[in-house]
Amino acid sequence: MAPHSVGPEPGELSRAISELDLTALRGIDGATDAAEIKSEKRYTRDQLLTIRSKSNSSEDLGICINVPDITNGLKTPPAPPRVPPPTPDHLSATPASGTGTPVARLPVTPEEPENKEEGAVQEGAEAGPKVTESGDGEPKKKKKKKSGAKKKPGPTGFEEFYADPPLTPNEYEEERDIYHEGRSFAERIQTCIQRYRARRKLDSVRSNILTKYFALGGIEVGTKTFNGGLDKETLENSTAAEIAAIQATDFVRSSNAKYYDPSDTENWVVDWEGVVKGFLSYRAPKIMGDGEDEVKMYCAVLRNFLNYVLAHEVCKEYTKDVMAARKICDVAERENHSIRYLRQMFPGDFNVAASTLFGEYYKQHMEITAAWVDVEDVSEQWCTNIPVLSLPVCRFVFGGIVAFLGDKSHFEKAKKGDTHVVNIENKFIEVVDVHPATANNIAEFSRVKDPRGLGALKPVGKLLCKSWEGPGYDYEDKTDDGNEVVDDSIEKFWLEDEILQHCYPGLKLEVVVHELNIGVKYFDQVMDVFPSFHLYLPNEKMMGWKEPVPNERPPPTEDDPDAEEKVMDAIAKDDVDEFDRP
Repeated sequence: MAPHSVGPEPGELSRAISELDLTALRGIDGATDAAEIKSEKRYTRDQLLTIRSKSNSSEDLGICINVPDITNGLKTPPAPPRVPPPTPDHLSATPASGTGTPVARLPVTPEEPENKEEGAVQEGAEAGPKVTESGDGEPKKKKKKKSGAKKKPGPTGFEEFYADPPLTPNEYEEERDIYHEGRSFAERIQTCIQRYRARRKLDSVRSNILTKYFALGGIEVGTKTFNGGLDKETLENSTAAEIAAIQATDFVRSSNAKYYDPSDTENWVVDWEGVVKGFLSYRAPKIMGDGEDEVKMYCAVLRNFLNYVLAHEVCKEYTKDVMAARKICDVAERENHSIRYLRQMFPGDFNVAASTLFGEYYKQHMEITAAWVDVEDVSEQWCTNIPVLSLPVCRFVFGGIVAFLGDKSHFEKAKKGDTHVVNIENKFIEVVDVHPATANNIAEFSRVKDPRGLGALKPVGKLLCKSWEGPGYDYEDKTDDGNEVVDDSIEKFWLEDEILQHCYPGLKLEVVVHELNIGVKYFDQVMDVFPSFHLYLPNEKMMGWKEPVPNERPPPTEDDPDAEEKVMDAIAKDDVDEFDRP
């Protein structure tokens, strides 16, 4: 042991020790491992002071302590305080470069693995809150993230499986009172319509459908006098029924001959099924379109209203009629699909061939098209929506079908080559039955090849029809002597199977029928197709009707026959002057 010598001050000694390279201390005095280092003697004060710092850079000068200099009063300027590194568990001593003096060095810290456990605090990281720019030491507040998807809108009442919520006892008693059979039907249906509108979220399309439907049924439908909501006082002091009555726009009134009059039993009758038939077959397709989506919307809205009438027992005496009207909605959706297909496919190859050879409509169209397009070139038929067949194809189709489906007399007369039209008739017919081609006929038709190279001759079946009085759009003035006798005879027409599979009993057609001298009838033109439930209501004639008002204009007289024209000219002149006025 070296003799005790005068050392530096405690603060300077502490700073000097903090600058030591402790890695160099491993192995001093022959110690090679941790066990030997632990068991050997501890380092003396002089040995610690002779060890230099590892860092020799000019910016961070290490402290070199020499005991004689300290004794003479010389001091090295102290380095700024630094945080001492942690002392390792295992120390190793290696000689400093260029000297034989062992220098203490810390072992190299291994790299930390990247996949640290979640929530672990990094060694040496500050645990306290971060200081903001203002220096208040409070952590920055993170912005709250917006919530995810927007809330879905509430039910409208027109969902596929929507059902009204169950009634409370008070609501049940209230409905039993307002829908009591002792009240008149006009009062009950008016209340029902008003409450129905209040309980459904109607967009503009559904509201328009309901408005047209109620108007066709004789309900007076008005518009709202204001678009704003009710004031707070009215909402607080009124019941739900009173609020619905204030906002109501549908009424049953007898003040106008255009609307339903309960007292006029001679001219008005309650017909739930008839109004639905008239609306879905004529009124709705005419003013709002007959596309697939449109028809589904009409049927869904009407079905929803009829279900409401049944569920709330608005008119028990008409329960069967309401259910029949609801069934028409299902029939309309099904038949609309077939009708749209038939309008594209009619009249079929056989009728087109017969019309081109002996008729008028398709013959004229073929002649017009042939003037600028080669009708025998199938690739050029994109230019028209009306089917066009060349004359060789028409002869092949007509002759083949007459040979297969016609009797012996048909074939013999057609073979002579003097086939011509003997009768033309515009008529309305109704399908009675459909006879598709049999399996034997299909096999026979498949053996006859199309001269165009597009396959075989299409199999053909039979369509049985009877006369129909017509859609009822135009009023026919018939005297007692001029009444026509209804012809109940069944007529037979030949159509391709691809068309017959969409035909059904009750389907109604407006056609131009040509009869040939060989006894064969065909459709020269199909004018229109109607559903089986088609009905043109007398109410249609009152839709645009207005109450007459007195005419203040002077009528024409013998002295002044142009009185009315003068008034009209004066009105027109006033309009022009008002337009030109700045």
